[in-house]
Amino acid sequence: MSEPTYLKVLSKTGQACHGGEFDYSPHLPSENGPGLELPQRKPALCKSGWHWCSPDSLMHNWAVAGMQVYEAEPSADVTAFDNAGKCVSSSGRLVRPYALPQWWIDAMQFVAEDIPKTPWYTCQGEPNPEWKLFLADDWASAWASARDSARDSAWASAGGSAGASARASARASARASAWASAWASAWDSAWASAWASARDSARDSAGGSAGASARASAWASALYVGAVHICDGLDLDIATVAHARARWDVWQRGYGLLCDVDGSLYVYGVRS
Repeated sequence: MSEPTYLKVLSKTGQACHGGEFDYSPHLPSENGPGLELPQRKPALCKSGWHWCSPDSLMHNWAVAGMQVYEAEPSADVTAFDNAGKCVSSSGRLVRPYALPQWWIDAMQFVAEDIPKTPWYTCQGEPNPEWKLFLADDWASAWASARDSARDSAWASAGGSAGASARASARASARASAWASAWASAWDSAWASAWASARDSARDSAGGSAGASARASAWASALYVGAVHICDGLDLDIATVAHARARWDVWQRGYGLLCDVDGSLYVYGVRS
């Protein structure tokens, strides 16, 4: 029977992502070998000692945006993993970096690099003929026109939001694959990145609709990272992924997305 693999999840600043202020930086492994042994502490799960997680539980319970994960070698008194995939020991050392899956790396790159590059409220690309497009001389008026039309259509329709269905489907798929923590962390990170990136542009361009516009952009980016990256390779229907891509495509072309009604995207922009 092979020995279990133990992992330590750290932040970019060298501290544990799930509690504690200890600086692991002097104890990180290098090209010369494992890191320095950690000082002795009384092991008590969730109270004291050095805590580790299992590879199987990493993405379900412990994934955090920007995390740095290391394989570890706990001291001989290490406990068995509990139901959450966590254990504790009196000492140990970090042995080597742990390779994270490519879908997680791609998701974090999308959050850190792709979202901030989005041309918010610039109408740079050609509109998609499948959109229900509303143009006006200013963003606030265009947003209001899209809102009024979507509201009328929603009242007349017996259907619902394809976006909400896509989010539910993608989230369920991630949870079924034990990636609940990865989903939540990536969703929150994408939301925060898009909100921070789009907020000022929305305020300058969309006027009174700025808050709603920024929220819509954040929602679209979060759905995209969840459906396209976190659920990459999972049993997720093609329509869900296509809808997530379609919503994000609106923002990439510099237009605004108000909502969808029965899968039709209500898009707004300014006349050139």
